[in-house]
Amino acid sequence: MGLNPVGTGPYKFVEWVKDDRVVLEANDVYWRGAPKIKKVIWRPIPDNFARVAALTRGEAQLITKVIPDHVSQIEKAGCCRVEHILTNLNTVYLINAQKGPLANTKVRQALNYAIDKNKIIKELFNGYAIPIGSGIPNTDFGFNPAIKPYPYDPAMAKKLLAEAGFANGLEIDLQSGNGIHLNDKQLTEAVAGMVAEGGVTAEVGIL
Repeated sequence: MGLNPVGTGPYKFVEWVKDDRVVLEANDVYWRGAPKIKKVIWRPIPDNFARVAALTRGEAQLITKVIPDHVSQIEKAGCCRVEHILTNLNTVYLINAQKGPLANTKVRQALNYAIDKNKIIKELFNGYAIPIGSGIPNTDFGFNPAIKPYPYDPAMAKKLLAEAGFANGLEIDLQSGNGIHLNDKQLTEAVAGMVAEGGVTAEVGIL
């Protein structure tokens, strides 16, 4: 199945060349009607700069994962446009709350108070994001608008750490991917710097 996929969608599999391209052709007998675009070629271009260059040079008609810093470059090229919508993609850090200092609710709350989410959104994502107060984004069923994001309050972070018995601070491990999500490495480094101001030393590990 992995090498010779079979499906019933609007396109038929034609060719796959590892790390180079996937070629699809329109399925003329598709039950909802044949697609208007007769041939589609998907090319993996992992590098952000190369992906944008392929678009602006006319080598690609559509690209994904445009980093915020490249939006103005694409718009200035005069040949393309950037479309963006609010998705349900959340950037979260999973916490081991079963043992160690993070098992203490006040420590977890202190981490939230120590992070300036609005600054991160402005500087790392050029405003193309919003802070959320829970694991359910406002695009999905179950979102509760009454649950607000923690405000940025490093003084409160230090107060809660002291109440939890960590007046002199504590150390945690903070791990992140690199290129899995948008600006994930940079985000983790920014978070580490912010929690340090709140009294938490984060040992960053990039996987």
